[in-house]
Amino acid sequence: MQRRRLIVAELSQRTNEMEAKESIWQQEQDRMAAEKRDQMKAVMHLEQERVEEEIRLADKEKEERLRQIAIVEQTYRANLARQRRLWQEELSHLQVETKA
Repeated sequence: MQRRRLIVAELSQRTNEMEAKESIWQQEQDRMAAEKRDQMKAVMHLEQERVEEEIRLADKEKEERLRQIAIVEQTYRANLARQRRLWQEELSHLQVETKA
């Protein structure tokens, strides 16, 4: 009878130790899962920031191109206006010569 009590006590102690280890393993597994979720959130946040920065840079590049196009158009119009004045002056000069 005493031997059976010792065996039951020993089995009970082993069972408690196994339950404690399982509890520790479960806690570790939960901690690792939480870390993985946090890492995934961080990666998603960084990816979102990268996409936003890419869009911002693309918009800035488009604005720069539009600014450059505006400068070219302004220069082109100024050159056309200058050329028109020159032709008008030459036409006026020729008209004066033909009247004389």
